[in-house]
Amino acid sequence: MSAHPQVEDLRDVLELGLARGGELLTGDERAVARALLALDGAPALVMARLCMRQPRVYVRSRLQIAGVEPLASVLDGLIAAGLLSERPPPALWLAAMTVPELQAACRSASLPVRGRRGELVGRLLVAEGWDAPPVVEVVPKALCVRLRRFASLRARPDPSRAVVERLGLVRWPDYPLTAGGAIFPDRGALLAWEAVVDRVEELDADEVIAALDLPRAPGRLSIRGRLLGRAQGLGRALERGGRWPEAAALYQEVLARTDAQRDLLLQRLARCQERGGQPAVALETLVTGRDQASGEGALALDRSARRIARGLRRSLAPLPPLAEAPVRDLHLAAAEGGGPRPLYRSGGGPVSVEDAVQDLLTRGGAQVLRGEGPLWTTLFALLFAEAYLLPIPGMLPVPRLSGPLDLGRPSFWERRRDAIAEILDAVDRGAGPSRVAEAEVRWRGVRLGGAQWSRLPAGVAAQVVEALGPSGVRAVMVPLLREGWRAAAGLPDLVVLCPRPTSLSEAFPSRLGAGLHLIEVKGPGDSLRDGQRVWLDRLVRAGLSVELWAVRRGQGDASPG
Repeated sequence: MSAHPQVEDLRDVLELGLARGGELLTGDERAVARALLALDGAPALVMARLCMRQPRVYVRSRLQIAGVEPLASVLDGLIAAGLLSERPPPALWLAAMTVPELQAACRSASLPVRGRRGELVGRLLVAEGWDAPPVVEVVPKALCVRLRRFASLRARPDPSRAVVERLGLVRWPDYPLTAGGAIFPDRGALLAWEAVVDRVEELDADEVIAALDLPRAPGRLSIRGRLLGRAQGLGRALERGGRWPEAAALYQEVLARTDAQRDLLLQRLARCQERGGQPAVALETLVTGRDQASGEGALALDRSARRIARGLRRSLAPLPPLAEAPVRDLHLAAAEGGGPRPLYRSGGGPVSVEDAVQDLLTRGGAQVLRGEGPLWTTLFALLFAEAYLLPIPGMLPVPRLSGPLDLGRPSFWERRRDAIAEILDAVDRGAGPSRVAEAEVRWRGVRLGGAQWSRLPAGVAAQVVEALGPSGVRAVMVPLLREGWRAAAGLPDLVVLCPRPTSLSEAFPSRLGAGLHLIEVKGPGDSLRDGQRVWLDRLVRAGLSVELWAVRRGQGDASPG
């Protein structure tokens, strides 16, 4: 007879966690993990339920586990085995109690029973001799949390993933595991990471800097992005208080430790330097950063530098001009409501401006795909899937990953340059559509990193790649390879495949030719962001049909002719 599904889930976590990070555990921890794996029947089900839930302490009288009778004797057996405890620390004991139970305990110790939960707990923490309901503490709770993180390579594991996998709704890539590269270099680094992972949003500036000095954990165990967000929040708070030198010092400490979000951090640093009475230093910071940056970061730094340069009456060499996409004016019938974003009429009722344009083009016979990031990362996955599974040391360390641990980062390309060069060469030779078509047969439905199959109907990927042509494919994929998937922000809203020329009434120009068109849609009052301007430049220079559609709100109806 097979084990209960929750028991299987716990065993899966324990086995995967031990395989990935067992060397970081103490001998006692490994012994506890093996003891959990050895459980069977009712004791295994009880520990599976308690270990995979959030609380660490449970009141015995309220604890119910379906299918386990008598529960009390099973709990006693697990207490005797050392996997449960009847005497947790007072703080954990009190956390498991309800307000009425806390009030009863206060009454038994002759303490006031009025007040909020926190007040009741505070009284009992410093009191002695109070009566409390019997509880059980899950002794290996912290160990199970650690192993869940090892197994999933996520700082915040998602319990629903196990259910989806158990139901067979997810298929994972099949690949040989690649040894090399531990999660953490040693147990000290693990403990230091665990000390901050659940309280990043509470760290002070010194703690954030210390945490940024920790070795970066792989996959979604990394908390680098959250640390940067916390650092910026602390810096903004210092700025609001007019403490410019302190904020500047914080930004400089962060910049010395990471290149992530560098352009934004340089802008904040320069602002602090300028407001702190050092505009010339701020200008130097911005110009140096601009000359080292690319894309939208260079544009933002240049804009700030020019503002300060005007105040100092200095001149700056201009950045190379960006190519601009042609503009098409389009009048769409306004609909009522919509809040901050206006709505437009369509056959299905009031919709957003992007949906209204998509509806208009679809009624004209075009196939319209929502572009932006997910469409392009899905194409990326189909083009480079075979590179995902290359035996790069430490990048595929456990089963059931959707891709290597460096996927979506610049290091993905750096570690696989030869293989990726071969793929791009094949695209240049015209083999892109056939490669994508073959990859789709193999991978559609598999959880492949970057792929959102709902964004790309079956069989359409090869059509898009063929319509893009080799230069178009390179224009999109090379930035994603060099800069990581964050570079996908700013790609045009719509990818349009027109089988024949179409005429759009109330549009100027009104004729839309056959073929592929990449369209950035802007409603009244919207303007292009820097990232969008950079992508339009890249795509125009690649020879693609790229347009900016400026939508005007009107009373008529735009319809294909």
